[in-house]
Amino acid sequence: MDDRERIDALAADGRITREEADRLLSVLDDIDQTEQELGGVDDELRKQSGQGPEANRAPRVAEAPEGPEALQAPESPREPGPATAAKTARTHQGGTAPEGLQWVEVNVLAGDLEIEVDKDSKTPTAVRSGAGEISLDRTERGFKLGSFGSKNDSILGRIFSGISQGNTKLTIPPGWGIRLQMKAGEVNIHGPLAFLSGHLLAGDLDADEVHGVDLNVSAGDIDLGLKISEGSNLVHAVAGDINVRLLPGSDVKVSGRVSIGDLSLPEGWSRRRTGLGAAFEHTLGEGRGALSLELSTGDLDVELGDQYNDGGDNG
Repeated sequence: MDDRERIDALAADGRITREEADRLLSVLDDIDQTEQELGGVDDELRKQSGQGPEANRAPRVAEAPEGPEALQAPESPREPGPATAAKTARTHQGGTAPEGLQWVEVNVLAGDLEIEVDKDSKTPTAVRSGAGEISLDRTERGFKLGSFGSKNDSILGRIFSGISQGNTKLTIPPGWGIRLQMKAGEVNIHGPLAFLSGHLLAGDLDADEVHGVDLNVSAGDIDLGLKISEGSNLVHAVAGDINVRLLPGSDVKVSGRVSIGDLSLPEGWSRRRTGLGAAFEHTLGEGRGALSLELSTGDLDVELGDQYNDGGDNG
């Protein structure tokens, strides 16, 4: 009897509800899909490094220049306005981001990424150390950070050349957003970020202060300081731990669910059991913003940032 048959048997015996069984089956589907995607990325990395059986046909990894390579984008023709003052518009994943927000799209295969929000910065800059090459190109809504190869490379070659190892440091001005499309690596964000969106397949993500979020992580740990006071916001993970610190100034209705795992909440917050997991709802302040935390399997930990005065009501 496999896992899916066991779940169906538990529902048939009345030990769990049909709704709980369906949710557990959905978790297994998510995990299976994540494992398949990770296997595909591992195959590509092996090809690049010459370890796989098809290594001879793998795209060539660009040689690293001597010393860090620094790229600076052309200065933006307009200054980004404060994110909190803008109207909101629905993003591609269901959260809401400020309308007219300028973005840096990060589209890389793998590697470690450090992002710093610098109040003295006027336009994004990127510095690469280690193997691979990077490009920082202007787009209609900001800039795109990615890897590149020679003009003779195929489309796949341009995607998979560079950014297979090493570190990239990205510096952005205040009021900008980051949209991630990464397969594997660690992401660290320092300073107040207007909005964080996108998908990380496998890796850990740590951010000091994010004012809006629409994030999906398939496998890895998430540690976020969130200051939410408007719009719809989402953090979703398949496998790993989510640790969220709600910072002073948050005015948000927050809800969360872990399908399989533990749930830790601030003192006085209420929770309800849901099969092998738990769920909760709570309102901070007037609840002007909305935050949904969804975790398939792992531990979900919500805490209040230092000196936060929770004047909200239990959900």
